[in-house]
Amino acid sequence: MISVLINVYYRERPEHFHTALQSLYDQTFQDFEVVLVVDGPVPEELEKVIEYWKSRFEGRINIVRLPKNLGIAGAINAGLRECRTELVAKMDSDDFSLPHRFETQYRFMRAHPEIHVLGTQMGEFEFDPQQVVTIRRVPLIHEEITKLMWLKCPINHVTVMYRRSAILAVGGYDPTYGNDDFLWVKMHRAGYRFHNLDQCLVQARVGRNMKEMIRRRSTLELFRWNCKIRIYLFRHRMISAGHFIAGLFVACMILLLPLNIKSYFFRRTREQVA
Repeated sequence: MISVLINVYYRERPEHFHTALQSLYDQTFQDFEVVLVVDGPVPEELEKVIEYWKSRFEGRINIVRLPKNLGIAGAINAGLRECRTELVAKMDSDDFSLPHRFETQYRFMRAHPEIHVLGTQMGEFEFDPQQVVTIRRVPLIHEEITKLMWLKCPINHVTVMYRRSAILAVGGYDPTYGNDDFLWVKMHRAGYRFHNLDQCLVQARVGRNMKEMIRRRSTLELFRWNCKIRIYLFRHRMISAGHFIAGLFVACMILLLPLNIKSYFFRRTREQVA
């Protein structure tokens, strides 16, 4: 059995949330519980989606309601405490898991007890999950994954299945450092191991267009998080002075460059789908 951890907040669109939950319902692997964290009060339309799927999952859904919005890190930490299983699959409230995702990841994690975090490649779509426009590819083996941590996040967070005990052992998600990037850094320092499958098992929603997503990722808050993570890496001798300076330079580029130039470089990091 596994736990599927998903959090939703007031700004989520009900139709996107419904599609995400439908993709869970359609999984070939059905031995799971859903831990749904409602991050603060949500509109009536989202409540209707929650009630609908509460009846469809027939007792396999645990709804955790937070009295106020804690943000992604706080909501996930609250959900992790409610998960009843060691293996936890992360899911975003507006993405789409392919039907064989859980079955594939579960079998791998059972066969490889030395792996603590398992991600996959990730398709990106604008409107229809079946019409992927780009693929965010990440390295496969542990050594290649950890070598990239100084530059970018080498794990697609919305695709991961991980061991709950390992996440809790490093203190879970830290909201002062952002969301998942710093979690992987902490786990690497603690000696936990990563792997990515060479398959696209999750389709992530990027909005109306790529520029919209890039704009969301170019905020001053994200820049501060990136700087703090790189300072942590350098202080703990996990990266060289050269990588530290280069990483800060890249973070500055993401913040300051014009949107059209950032869009060009962003697309160069993706595999285009014809």
